[in-house]
Amino acid sequence: IDSYTKHEMVNTGTGQNIGLDLMVEKAFSQATFILLSGSIFDSKYTDASGREFSSIFDSGYAATAMGGKEWTTDKGNIWALSLRGIYNGGQRLTPLLPGVQVSRYSQNPALDEAAAFTEQVQDYMRADLRFSFRKNNPKSAWSIALDVQNVTNNKNIDPLNRNYDPDLNAWVYREQASLTPILSWQIDF
Repeated sequence: IDSYTKHEMVNTGTGQNIGLDLMVEKAFSQATFILLSGSIFDSKYTDASGREFSSIFDSGYAATAMGGKEWTTDKGNIWALSLRGIYNGGQRLTPLLPGVQVSRYSQNPALDEAAAFTEQVQDYMRADLRFSFRKNNPKSAWSIALDVQNVTNNKNIDPLNRNYDPDLNAWVYREQASLTPILSWQIDF
């Protein structure tokens, strides 16, 4: 609901994004790689009347860590293990307009535009694990992999998938996918 406007837009106001990014990488060598990245940032905008707000993207920080290792067998086949972790500040949302009666059948309650993007859902955290095997042949190759997404089974809120509950006069959020194993097979000619 915060993602789509219901009002006529005008091209006034300003925006400012400031921040710091840092990345450390150990390029693929000796059959391993590591990549660490992090950002801290502030994303604000000023509306046509001069009021300053956080933007929808002002989660404050984001970090990613990835690493992996490969083992080559005597026959040239490859076993691999990799891990990826993501940690981000929660997405910002506009709160409900306080004190307004909402119809029991409405899924679009009034939002407090004077407090745009002042609410923030919980931080997002996810870790993914991958095991794979690659069989190399002279004219082709095949591989099989098991990807375990959200291996820690973290309960992340989906800020874009919510419903208004008139009995609670609040948003009810759904959770994003829990632990999800994905088995894949690929052949290359």
